[in-house]
Amino acid sequence: MKKNKSKYAVIYVRQKAAEAPDVSKEIAERERACRQYAKQQGFQVLGIFRDVYDDEIELGRTGLEFMLDFISDEGPHAVIVHEEDSLPENFREYGYASDVLHTLGVKLLCVSAEGA
Repeated sequence: MKKNKSKYAVIYVRQKAAEAPDVSKEIAERERACRQYAKQQGFQVLGIFRDVYDDEIELGRTGLEFMLDFISDEGPHAVIVHEEDSLPENFREYGYASDVLHTLGVKLLCVSAEGA
């Protein structure tokens, strides 16, 4: 059974691997900002999906792929990302239509470095 879409969201955060050893700290701060934004906007967070990337090495986006599968099944109302995190312009390489969020009726909400 699908949950009431108007009150649920997922969070997606990603961090460049080259910024280690502060990767955990940076992702945690971005996640915190997204959680705070979700709470302020009245969303219950259903899941948090994370990726680490490197411009030099193809690491893939396993977290993004899990998130896309999850939102297709669970139907949250929104995906919350930190302004510095990026979703791909074309979801087709992950097996989804390029307008998958729009098709599913899922809003993309971006949180600024200041928290909202």
